[in-house]
Amino acid sequence: MNFLIIGLRSGYHFERLQEEAEKRGHKVFGALSSQLYAKFIPGKKAIFGIRKLGVKLSEIDLIYTWTISYPRKWDWFVFLKWYVEKYGGKVVYSKYVNDATCANLSPVLNYWNELKKSVLLPRSLAFYSVNSIKKVLKFFDFPFIVKIYKEAMMSQGRGVFLVRSKEELRQIVEKYQKETRRFIAREYIPNNGDIRVFVVGYKAIAAMYRIPKEGEFRSNISQGGSAEPVDLEKNQQLKEIAEKVAKATGVEIAGVDIMLHKYTKTPYVLEVNPGPQFRGMETLTGVNVAEKIVKYFEKLVAQKKKTGFRLFK
Repeated sequence: MNFLIIGLRSGYHFERLQEEAEKRGHKVFGALSSQLYAKFIPGKKAIFGIRKLGVKLSEIDLIYTWTISYPRKWDWFVFLKWYVEKYGGKVVYSKYVNDATCANLSPVLNYWNELKKSVLLPRSLAFYSVNSIKKVLKFFDFPFIVKIYKEAMMSQGRGVFLVRSKEELRQIVEKYQKETRRFIAREYIPNNGDIRVFVVGYKAIAAMYRIPKEGEFRSNISQGGSAEPVDLEKNQQLKEIAEKVAKATGVEIAGVDIMLHKYTKTPYVLEVNPGPQFRGMETLTGVNVAEKIVKYFEKLVAQKKKTGFRLFK
């Protein structure tokens, strides 16, 4: 089988997936979102392609959209529908093909879906400009969290601020409101860190407890935090929550972040990451994450069912 990963062409994660795929007789190819092109011939057909791919699209059995740059997502969604219709291949994430809506990318929709599935979230508010500051301050007491949805700041704890005053909130919003799609304000949950649960095919396979460094509220390893493995067999509640929220948001391969309240131990879901890194997870837990992802690809291709979506002649 041939697998194509969008958003990866090199580095640890790409090489690990290549390694495990080759062990099982498959090949992995990579492409950046900028390599896509589309041609439209009046009265005839639409033709999509990926520059310098090294393999024919007709020979690709599955496409994994690990990450796509935001401005190009909508074009890629059209391409993915075309690919499934023309070649009958599989796509991860399937919601990009099945739902036919750009709302898939909205954290607001994710929160809504999670609440419908009775997932416990921190109290949250989406807002879009400095004009909403009064509304935010009526909803939260200090301190609280503000997350900026700007592409360059949406991973590894970047773009996440602990806000302690009205002036601090105003400065953050004024600085970023022209370059962000939205802000999410979220209540601050007292904690000793958070738990990243790795999910493949809606099944939790590994987890680690991330502990922030002294003086830091973010527990990301990239922000200087440390980590230790979590035994999911002894923590069935975490496993069930991660699987439930992955299904609710339609994210088949996910990094689900869960925080336990420092005093009540109540679990809150913070985020569902659709392009999770797994180097630390493999190293810390000993779980072969890359192999499990490849096996999931095999399972999807074996199903070989079309979505039924018709877009092009």
